[in-house]
Amino acid sequence: MKKVIFILMVIFLVSATMLSSHDEGAEVIRSFSIEDFDSASAEGWTVRGSRFVDGEVLSSQIVNAWPKVLFGENPEETLRAFGVRGGFTRQGHNYIEILPPDGSIELNGIVSEVDLWVWGANLDFYVTAQIQDYRGIYHTLEMGSIKYLGWRKLSARIPTSIPQLRDRPSNQPNITLIKLVLWTVPTERVGDFYVYFDELRSLGDTYKRRTDGSELGEPEFIEENWS
Repeated sequence: MKKVIFILMVIFLVSATMLSSHDEGAEVIRSFSIEDFDSASAEGWTVRGSRFVDGEVLSSQIVNAWPKVLFGENPEETLRAFGVRGGFTRQGHNYIEILPPDGSIELNGIVSEVDLWVWGANLDFYVTAQIQDYRGIYHTLEMGSIKYLGWRKLSARIPTSIPQLRDRPSNQPNITLIKLVLWTVPTERVGDFYVYFDELRSLGDTYKRRTDGSELGEPEFIEENWS
């Protein structure tokens, strides 16, 4: 009898280990639209310039434009992009911040990448994204240079040094997008220019990792039992 019990315990422990190992490595990767600039929410995006920005030209506007490599020449639906007009009174490390509605946007899941389509006019500018982790710490992601002509996708990987897995249950997002920033290289001209943005997206792992009793930390359980 003791031998049977021992064998059953071994089987249980091996099964639990295998399940735990499988759960730890499981992923459900999905692509999420942060902003496509096609809906009414796009009207809430704003711009803000650094010290030497030319206030007479700095402006933003939703325009009828899109990356044709994605949607073709004549898409059936109405597509739009976010246009920025800018300029500075002197060369240097100038920047224009592109700010989302309500100050920030929550990103879904364990985020691995953020990407964005940008139309460039072959100016030596570059784009960064500022994010905030769940601890409240800000991080800057290098999206890339826009010294090219036409539409191109820029992307940035989320480094593993930015923590996203927590040791306590929480309904708060792991990562929040705070803003996009368009920077000028000091040697580039900074007169009147235009840049367009579209299809801001993220990749996130939405697999819900389970532990024995993990439901005890979920809002539904807490509301049902402690309201």
